Amino acid sequence: MPHTHRFYCPGMDAAAGGELSLPDAEARHAVSVLRLRAGDPVEVFDGRGLAGAGVFLRGSRAEAVVALERMTRREAPAVAVFLAPAWPHRDKVVDEIVCRGTELGVAGFHFWRADRSQRAPGAVERWQRHTVESCKQCGRDTLPLLRAWDSLDALLSEETGAVVAADLDSGADGAVLLPPETTRVLLLAGPEGDFTGRERGLITAQGALRVSLGPLVLRTEAASAVLATLALNAAGQLGARLAFP
Repeated sequence: MPHTHRFYCPGMDAAAGGELSLPDAEARHAVSVLRLRAGDPVEVFDGRGLAGAGVFLRGSRAEAVVALERMTRREAPAVAVFLAPAWPHRDKVVDEIVCRGTELGVAGFHFWRADRSQRAPGAVERWQRHTVESCKQCGRDTLPLLRAWDSLDALLSEETGAVVAADLDSGADGAVLLPPETTRVLLLAGPEGDFTGRERGLITAQGALRVSLGPLVLRTEAASAVLATLALNAAGQLGARLAFP
């Protein structure tokens, strides 16, 4: 069975049984790189939850056209999980956080400049490409939000959901219960060296839950992935939940 390639088509307006021209960059990739042939299975998604499945119809240097056989719209999860790591020192760490978080299913990323950060957050639009490629790889139809903040103060001043912070200093172990009506969770991962006393004060004032990720010191990218996995699993978004008797 041939591999089904996925293409990002923002703003697509098509129905099952219709034809859709791929965006220029996706068309070039389909024709010149993948060398798709008529009849090859394809999927398209608009980044906002709408997806279509069909076959590659025709391609040339000018365009690539697919025929859509069915359309689907995936409902948003009951709990939106947002990952908020301190801005790392290296861009490769940002790449890792964005790619793995997108594949896990987080609703968005809120990067922020910590008191200990040596550099301000960059233009998060640069990482939009990583979210698109990760969505293609994992079959996700909705692109996660990407946003950068000048400080933790600015981020928390606009946050309306539950806040959970991974804290090396005094995080709680064991089960941590969120209110049953929770529909939005912000997961804070601190910088190298963890949160400052001032930042811990902000987190406490926000009414955040401070949790432990275990006895080992994790890098920012690892802590972000663990936090996201714990929250998404608790929200029932990762399939089976493992439990020891």
